[in-house]
Amino acid sequence: MPSSNVVVVEIGIPGSPGSGVTAAEKATYVTLSGANVFTGNTHFTPAVDGLDVFRVKDAAGTTVMRHSSTTKTIQFGTGASLKGYSDAFTAETWKILSDFGTAQFDSTVDALRFIGESIYLTLPAIDGGGSVITTCIKYDFMAPYNLTVTEWTLLGDQSGSIGIEFWKDTYANHAPTVADLVSGTTGTNNPRIVSATKGQSSTLTNWTTTWVQGEIIRVNAASVTTLTRCGIFLKVLKT
Repeated sequence: MPSSNVVVVEIGIPGSPGSGVTAAEKATYVTLSGANVFTGNTHFTPAVDGLDVFRVKDAAGTTVMRHSSTTKTIQFGTGASLKGYSDAFTAETWKILSDFGTAQFDSTVDALRFIGESIYLTLPAIDGGGSVITTCIKYDFMAPYNLTVTEWTLLGDQSGSIGIEFWKDTYANHAPTVADLVSGTTGTNNPRIVSATKGQSSTLTNWTTTWVQGEIIRVNAASVTTLTRCGIFLKVLKT
């Protein structure tokens, strides 16, 4: 047999030469399944080409993980991912995807970014330029990522009232209309300030709270009294 196909593994066992190895000593230094062989569809092999310290291959013999002796890095390829679980491989807690180079940190396995993070989206303020804000469509913006709206906040420049609507539709169906209202019943569950300087709520009755990255959201001032400027903030959970 050519020597290049022979892999020699040396394991040091304590004790004097010829004293033999007890079952307990063997279990301490070598633990293999079945009849002392690696089994299953994944193969752990030492590399013989001088490029890797070790490789992990799938059943087809394709390398999915390796330790490079040149870059000194653990590398994943062919769609292999590094995952962490909080239990016996059911509840995924984090994941690094080799095919997209992205990471995530909760149990949702199909997102391609950091998820589970709660942040505030600061939307452009509605400004009447010193005059009372007019009732009309103010601007459009695109959902920056997949998200769930959990709370809204409005901040006025003085005591007054305002009701804000969000209309949402896909890019293909641009432009959104009032028929695409996603921010609750106007005057009841939509973002609003009522004879005050501010308003906030995490009770989103009748809202469509799930927004998809790239969807277009239109901001409409449905009703206004007194206020000349209003800041708009959405608390969202990345999904």
